[in-house]
Amino acid sequence: MYAIKRELKLNNQEKSFFAGCAGFSRFVYNLGIKTFATLSDGKTFESPSSIKKAKTKLGKIQWRNRNKVLGNRRSGISASKNAVKYYQKLRKKHKRITNIREDFLQKTTTLLAKTYQHILVEDLNIKGMMANHKLCSALSNLGLYRFRELLSYKQECFGFLLTIVDRWFPSSKTCSLCGNIQDMPLCERVYHCQNCGQVMDRDLNASINLENWTSNADGLSVNPERSRRVNTCGQEGAVCLG
Repeated sequence: MYAIKRELKLNNQEKSFFAGCAGFSRFVYNLGIKTFATLSDGKTFESPSSIKKAKTKLGKIQWRNRNKVLGNRRSGISASKNAVKYYQKLRKKHKRITNIREDFLQKTTTLLAKTYQHILVEDLNIKGMMANHKLCSALSNLGLYRFRELLSYKQECFGFLLTIVDRWFPSSKTCSLCGNIQDMPLCERVYHCQNCGQVMDRDLNASINLENWTSNADGLSVNPERSRRVNTCGQEGAVCLG
């Protein structure tokens, strides 16, 4: 693994959150719905509660204006003046939700990029998960694909290694203590191992399994000449898997 030595300047918020993480060079997290991200060292990232509040206000506005004449071009019906005002309020609410989500993802990825030299990301099938009508709303609020996208381009600026874990790796079904594999429905949030009896949070168990996968992932071929880059800041970029 190639890493860049650099002096980090952290503010008070960053120092308080990552107190005790100074000795960690590798970082593994598991993305979920109940908790946005669970780190392999036990720390968690909670989704911003302001998104839920903003979505509630958006739903109230849509319900209160359900009987307005919103207009129809094909039928030749023009929108009423109150409908035009409603559309303006609707745009502001949608824009606020987008800004809250983007602000949370930008700050979270920057904190992780400044702290860790090796980050492992599970290759989730976001498109397939969105097909579930019971989960699509919660998944769209989290912005999981955007989170991975931000980490992908920030690795060149901050110089950390981003590894994509195999999509079919059974991180949630495997016991992090004995390696036993068992079925884990999505409704079960606590992992009860039927072999050794270990009881652990589902997301934390998956994060530890992803960290154990690192020992196998380190054996992958890496071409340092191909993956070493220099960005506009004058820093050498992160090592990419070749």
